[in-house]
Amino acid sequence: MKKKSLLIIAVIIWSLTACDSLKNEDVVIVNDRLESSVKSSMDLEAQSISQPLKEAEVQGTVKNNSDRTLKNIVITYKIARGTVSAKISLLKPNQTSNFTTSKYKTKDATPKYELESITYSE
Repeated sequence: MKKKSLLIIAVIIWSLTACDSLKNEDVVIVNDRLESSVKSSMDLEAQSISQPLKEAEVQGTVKNNSDRTLKNIVITYKIARGTVSAKISLLKPNQTSNFTTSKYKTKDATPKYELESITYSE
């Protein structure tokens, strides 16, 4: 009984994940890059002199590969330990659009970043 329940739960999770990944193929990131700039020369709240803070953001291009018009597209990236996102209100079939995420404050000049998710409605 326990094994059947675990198997059913595993199948449900797999199917939800598979459907989500199929849905995300409709919207693809054509290119992306990390941009960073110096925020300020010093942190007034720091007890000692530290590295200057930088603001990092992801800029790129997204494309609608489907034959439907997609709305409320949210592109979410993970930069270092934080999450940033960009929103696109409408993307017609085969249309591309540039995006810029919100900014993330960091001391690292080139923090690691990765695409976390792309969600939308039709």
